[in-house]
Order: sequence, then structure tokens, then C-alpha cells
Amino acid sequence: MQTASFYGSSDDLVEVEGIRGADEFDGDVVNLIVGGVLMVTFIYVTPGVWQVGVRQVFNDVPIPGDWNILILPHSNGYSPKLVVQVPDAVGVVQACV
Repeated sequence: MQTASFYGSSDDLVEVEGIRGADEFDGDVVNLIVGGVLMVTFIYVTPGVWQVGVRQVFNDVPIPGDWNILILPHSNGYSPKLVVQVPDAVGVVQACV
């Protein structure tokens, strides 16, 4: 298993670490797909903080039960840190929605 972490950095950048395809993604709304089954959305909102959410990509394909998903505080003080444990073969891509 690999441990992926996602967090907002500045007001228009989401950083992803620890997973295939990890990178910095630009925008004040960033949608990422993990392994084709998990959608991660970061939105930069007033008063200057990041909001994070997760959901299934498709209604008939559940998020695997062995994927541990945690939301923790990030040390930068303005973004939560999303941590997801996924199999080693899983990657992340930016969604065009």
C-alpha cells in the first residue's frame, strides 16, 4: 500500500504526494481522481481556507473498503490534509469537470 496525501498550498495550488502521478495542481477548484474510483475535490473559500471533499466517481462503483481515508489538520494552518492509503498500482489524475 502507498499513502497519498493531498493539501492546499497558497490560494491556487493543491499538492499531492506519495502516489503515482503526484504533482502540484493549479486552481482554486481542483478535482482529482484516484484509481478511477475516488474523486477528491479541493475548493479555496472565504475566509482564505481550503475545503476538501471526497466521493465515488460512479454510483455503481464503491470506494474500496480497504482504502483508509483520513482528514487531518495540516501544519500550514489554512488547509486540511487528506490522507488515503491505496494499493501500490493506483495513481492520481486531474479530472476535467
